[in-house]
Amino acid sequence: MIPPFQALVTCPAGFEFRCVEELEDILKEQDPYAEAEPTYFKGVVVVRSDLEPEEIVEMMKDADTDWVAKIVPIHRTVRADLDVMKRTATILARRKLDENTSFAVRCRKRGQPPFGQREVEVEVGAAVQEATGAPVDLENPDYYVWIEVLQDTAGISVVPPDLIVSKEVKRVRKWSPGMRPISRAQLKLRELLKRHPYIVREGSDVIDLGAAPGGWSYELARRVEPGTVYAVDPGDLHPKVLKLDNVVHLKKRAEELTEDDIEGRIRLVTSDLNRIHTEATEVTLSVADEFLEPGGFIVQTVKLAVDPSTGEYAAPDVETAVSEVELEYERRGYEILAIERLKRNTPNERTLVARKV
Repeated sequence: MIPPFQALVTCPAGFEFRCVEELEDILKEQDPYAEAEPTYFKGVVVVRSDLEPEEIVEMMKDADTDWVAKIVPIHRTVRADLDVMKRTATILARRKLDENTSFAVRCRKRGQPPFGQREVEVEVGAAVQEATGAPVDLENPDYYVWIEVLQDTAGISVVPPDLIVSKEVKRVRKWSPGMRPISRAQLKLRELLKRHPYIVREGSDVIDLGAAPGGWSYELARRVEPGTVYAVDPGDLHPKVLKLDNVVHLKKRAEELTEDDIEGRIRLVTSDLNRIHTEATEVTLSVADEFLEPGGFIVQTVKLAVDPSTGEYAAPDVETAVSEVELEYERRGYEILAIERLKRNTPNERTLVARKV
């Protein structure tokens, strides 16, 4: 679960860190310990503060902002279970609703929880109406029972409509024409290579696992030229990447690599696979075992991800996931050089750098 938060903010996708800076600059005038943090959903930021949720919204409503698109106060953060959400919404509603105040339930669902958005609105609405006697008014309610679902976490509030605030985003261009990166991942790798420039070398070859759409491959290709980047992914690469002479697109899963695909030994294996951490690690190390030269390097994004087979996160938190990955690397004879929390990592990501002993 995402730790408790007091407001949820949306912004244009790709501008989350600009939004975080803006929020913290404004809120710290009243709460020096206020913090904002991107989530693993694009364009969604959460705010934690000792201020009341309504105070946060009022401050942002009146502030001159560039990146904030919408801000919602959150009174309770709970597990995204339908019964838990019904119970929590009912408790909050009893404090504000009665037979003379109308309400409507609004749910915004992100991720793949085991229920639908409409299902939440109907069931929570019925529970609140039974508990309070308040009438439902979908057109002009006195209060919203507002629910923001972020995979396994739900933020819930009961607020008048004027406390759900939408704002004009004043700045949307982040990059000069022709300079926009292929993906956020490209910026993540660029940041890592500033800290660990020794892992790439001109003329060396690289295997890039989970390459599509090609941000890492593009960034690596210009650094290792005339070396080759083997971009391994069944998905399509960006046209800019396909134009590069030293990128070879192996349109297959990493597990399907054979000696016929790769010429000689590799100096670097990079892995930004969108899989649970244990599976991504097994695939990455299997490729490194076969193709990486002694003394070569691995860069892997360790992700706290939802296990599709259970619908739950594959570890209690990202630190646990990292520890499990570290143990597997050490068991397989690799030296961990660094575990980085990059500016461009999401809260549920860390970037690992290792060396083949």
